[in-house]
Amino acid sequence: MTAAPPPSSPAPVSRRRERLSRLVRVLVPASITAVILLAVSSIGFIEYSAQPGFCKTCHNMRPYYDSWATSSHRDVPCIKCHYAPGIRAEAMGKLQAANQVVKYITGSYGTKPWAEIEDAKTEVVRADVSQQVARRLGTERLETLRH
Repeated sequence: MTAAPPPSSPAPVSRRRERLSRLVRVLVPASITAVILLAVSSIGFIEYSAQPGFCKTCHNMRPYYDSWATSSHRDVPCIKCHYAPGIRAEAMGKLQAANQVVKYITGSYGTKPWAEIEDAKTEVVRADVSQQVARRLGTERLETLRH
């Protein structure tokens, strides 16, 4: 009688490779989909949070939003004045806003919001608002804007 051949080891390696291959075929598309969804939802939230209506979601901002909504500045988004120009300044503004949201949720915020607006930024916005008001009134240009 002859002895049985020793068990071959390629079968378990093949099964491992097959399992790994199946796992990769599932995880790679799922990961890519998750990254795309995260990117799209992040961009969507960044855009949504840049709208003036977002500011009034915190109850302590409601009177300031109402004042803005009835002012001559109502056509100028809040971030036009409250954020310096540029992507870096907007990113910093978003981080500060996230900090304010955390303070709001935890109840550690002050009752009167505080913001600093640079004089140079105010002049640029005044000129922009002036142009918008002039267009609405059908005139060529308004030199000054009182608010």
